[in-house]
Amino acid sequence: MVKKLLISALWLLSTAIALSGASCSTPPPAGREPITNQTVTTGESELSGAHRLWARSSGGIVIELSAAGSWVLASIIPDHDGGGLARKNQILGLSDQGRILWRKDTKTPVKSQALAQDGSLGVFSTYDDRATALNSKGKILWSVEAVCRPLPILRTRSILCFHDDDAEPEIAFEILDWKTGAKLSSFPSREDILGLKVAQDERHFAISLAGGHVIAFELQAGKPGFKQLWDKRFKSEVLDLSVSSQSLAVLTEDQKLQTFDLAGKPTGEISLKTRVEQIELLPQGGGMIAFDNSARGQTLIYLETPGLNEKWRKQDPEPSNYTAPLLVDDDHVTVRFGSSNEKSMKSQLFSYGSDGHAAWVLPLEQGEGSQLYAQKRAGKGDRVFVATDDGDIRAYEMGDKVK
Repeated sequence: MVKKLLISALWLLSTAIALSGASCSTPPPAGREPITNQTVTTGESELSGAHRLWARSSGGIVIELSAAGSWVLASIIPDHDGGGLARKNQILGLSDQGRILWRKDTKTPVKSQALAQDGSLGVFSTYDDRATALNSKGKILWSVEAVCRPLPILRTRSILCFHDDDAEPEIAFEILDWKTGAKLSSFPSREDILGLKVAQDERHFAISLAGGHVIAFELQAGKPGFKQLWDKRFKSEVLDLSVSSQSLAVLTEDQKLQTFDLAGKPTGEISLKTRVEQIELLPQGGGMIAFDNSARGQTLIYLETPGLNEKWRKQDPEPSNYTAPLLVDDDHVTVRFGSSNEKSMKSQLFSYGSDGHAAWVLPLEQGEGSQLYAQKRAGKGDRVFVATDDGDIRAYEMGDKVK
């Protein structure tokens, strides 16, 4: 039976007001809730449960944000127009209590970053073709030449480094050593890699390649670090894919959604009537989230698996100027709903139960700007970290309260 699922919709744009480091316990104001059914109307909900813990100025513009263990990793670039303190590209470490632990300059801006699930290792890549690992104290453990985006895999203690369109051709991904960054193996491909997804239990991953090609792998300790399980070709290009502990899902441009078990056996297929662009399976199975942001507005759909039956959906008739990734764990899915109207920019984080009813909301008064956030479990609730275009990083404790 699927655990209780909370769906969080984050409308993260910007704010021009610098915040102090003090925490705030005042409940946020009421916010607009996306439509609960397919009707295109709006309504007001009085929800609470968000408690701001702290806010810190990064001194620049935050371009990447990650949170795990007891710390937060942020990458920043100078804010020449806003007059921030940072005059160089930097990587910044904060405790989850809001204390700035250290700052380090980087020669070029950070391209991507990630933390191990327990926070024991942070890795980032930069535009000078370097991959670097460090710990929560800011100690650089290694830095190697690499043109890939590194992902630390705690279960196998290895680095899965995948090649995007900025990387060298004919290599889809590499496996790097956890302790030294040395290259252990690589997987060749003449097709451009479009995407890579890793299951949350870190046992399996899959890649999508140009030409409607998907390959599934098992992650292993030691060399070569992976085992190819199966590959399939589809009639249409792959828009997105997702991997859970039990299955793999593929969304193609012709709006066919197909699921497979980890051995490659088909378990479900539907042709979607509503166009979507993103999918994520619940880590332990039992459900899937699909999302679309286009001229038709924004749509969030919950599908039961393996039957792929729609259980509920949320809609907003207004499109957003930015589409964020879907973040999924056993109990939560975080998805951003936004706005493209510069005169009435909205920024809110909603949480929904598995029945589609709202549990809490986090409104943020902001203008146009960045939409970065990270989320992690914190006891019985959630701790949400938000970065906005004024350079602030904020932490919120999310409860489970409805007025």
